Amino acid sequence: MPIEVEAIENFLKQGGKVLFLLDTDSPVSYSEFLDTYGFEIGNNIIVDYSGMGQLFGAGPTIPIVSQYADHVITEGFRVMTFFPEARSISQKESGPAGATLTELAKTSKQSWAETGSLASGEVAFDPGQDVEGPVSVFTIFEKTAEEQPENTELEIDADAAKTRIAVLGDADFASNGYIDVQGNKDLFLNTVSWLAAEEDLISVRPRSPEDRRLNMTQKQSRLLLWGRVISASFNYIRNGCLCLSETEKLSVRRALSRLFQDIKTGETDEIQDNAHISPRPGGWYCCRCSFK
Repeated sequence: MPIEVEAIENFLKQGGKVLFLLDTDSPVSYSEFLDTYGFEIGNNIIVDYSGMGQLFGAGPTIPIVSQYADHVITEGFRVMTFFPEARSISQKESGPAGATLTELAKTSKQSWAETGSLASGEVAFDPGQDVEGPVSVFTIFEKTAEEQPENTELEIDADAAKTRIAVLGDADFASNGYIDVQGNKDLFLNTVSWLAAEEDLISVRPRSPEDRRLNMTQKQSRLLLWGRVISASFNYIRNGCLCLSETEKLSVRRALSRLFQDIKTGETDEIQDNAHISPRPGGWYCCRCSFK
């Protein structure tokens, strides 16, 4: 809409800050608007065949980013970020005079920006049509404001007087489903802090403990019960019986040994019912009683 576009342009001229999260199906009008600021918005979807995403349960349409430019937003950044079904966001060869554009985050070399359809389920890199990796998914723009903000008497510092634009090729990376994945939250919050000219808030935040629950079916629960609980209990009982049997055998051997020793030395006449042998299940058992 012309009225909205004009309002955003006037806002940016006065040092405004804007964040664009553009999915693959975002209206073309956004691309046309950002083209005047030096952004190249790709009409594509990034495919990542590096295999790194499989370690986290991600498919080839969820590219993983681990390459970051040297900038305050990504200072000290040593974590990966995920961008589900992202498009390429890069800078044009020539941008507006006095502006600085930076491609801040790129995918791996084993990725590309696919311009064809994914409906068939089979894709391949087409030289001359697709964009070869690494592919930029995050580009920022910075320029000194052309005009002073209207209706203000406050002092404006140098950073606040700059026009800043951040454009990412995916909106889902900051959604509830992906915001806590690896470094997504840090990248998003750092970007917002940079746009607000509050660089002192930029950091890599410590990860809070996660509530990792194991969801199982009824069949899996029964297997766990029989395999771990009941099987472990049976093993304890079996080991206890084996220990008891070995102890009983040792007692019999000791009693017989002492009885035969007494017989050998001729002291059997001093034994008054001191020993008797009685049948027991599984064999004979010999025990000794008191001596005179």
